[in-house]
Amino acid sequence: MPPLPPNPNLEQLKNQAKDLLKAHRSADPRAAIRLRQSLSDLSGLSDAELFQSRFALKDAQRVIAREYGFSSWQKLADEVGQPAVEEQPQNSYLVQHDRMARDLIAALRTGREEAFGQRNTPVWQRLRQKCPRFAEASREEILSAELSLEEAREVVAREEGHQSWAQLVESLSALAPGLTNKDQLRSVERLHDEFARLLTVNFTFAEGVDRRVDVHRAFVDQTSYGEFVASYIASPGRAFRLQVDGLDGDVVLDIAMPVVQGLVAAGGDQGNERARLEYFAERIARDLEKAWAPFHPIAVRSFELYTDPAALELAPAHEIVLELAFEAKARPAETGWCGRVSLCYPRPALVALMPQLAEYWPEESAAGG
Repeated sequence: MPPLPPNPNLEQLKNQAKDLLKAHRSADPRAAIRLRQSLSDLSGLSDAELFQSRFALKDAQRVIAREYGFSSWQKLADEVGQPAVEEQPQNSYLVQHDRMARDLIAALRTGREEAFGQRNTPVWQRLRQKCPRFAEASREEILSAELSLEEAREVVAREEGHQSWAQLVESLSALAPGLTNKDQLRSVERLHDEFARLLTVNFTFAEGVDRRVDVHRAFVDQTSYGEFVASYIASPGRAFRLQVDGLDGDVVLDIAMPVVQGLVAAGGDQGNERARLEYFAERIARDLEKAWAPFHPIAVRSFELYTDPAALELAPAHEIVLELAFEAKARPAETGWCGRVSLCYPRPALVALMPQLAEYWPEESAAGG
């Protein structure tokens, strides 16, 4: 385990993560070794399976964090590169807005056209619209200017419909700072372990599938909806928006491309991808209902296929979401495929159930400790 370098810089660590992501995309065997050593959900994969699996920037950041002895990227970032304590927003909603402001500054400095939180509007246009100093400035004048953190925060606040950053802080401070505590998260994991078991049966015995498909939970992560969409863009697949009775909001079902290709090919009609995917979405929806049933009844009323993640518009970019990722592996490994199936629950969909989740333990789980 290497020690952190003297005077560690968060941007340098981010660049290390980006380099690792590029190494994965170029199928570098040295990257495969590092991934197996740091990510338990990838430890049993062959090189071919590993390079076919979804691996986004946030996964690369997890690897970098663990190589330096930290359990998560956030803990590494807290150690080496976050704002001073008195300036650090503690509410998770404020953290996301603060990050949007800081990324706006970084985008302007590096010449990026877009920044976190607003992916459809160029940075210079956002500044011209929301920063009085740039109201009459040209594109070139804006891109060559410096932007202070205070100005960036004011831009973000105005884009969110507030008159000032102070007003935004006051509005968001009333919101709960997080989505789950440890006990709640453990219950969510146990509940969705049953979902993974049901998916194994679902995929293995589906029409046209002639091999065993093992599914297990890969990870659970609290992130922002903007980050979730960004990871989808980095490794595109197919996404369904599920309308769910029993939850206070819709849910995203994301199927990575290797799984899409494997399941569509198994049906024997690759020309009708949509129908094949909707067949599996229906089955997955029923499995999700069964997994939730012992705790809280839900019913997936409808589902709609999307290929453009931005069009989902499930939540604001800063909204906290709970992402559950499952690794699906078709056997045998030599001729099979491997990829992820993910669920994304926005905070409003789950928040009313969180107090009960802390006390919920399936009997078999409690017996097993």
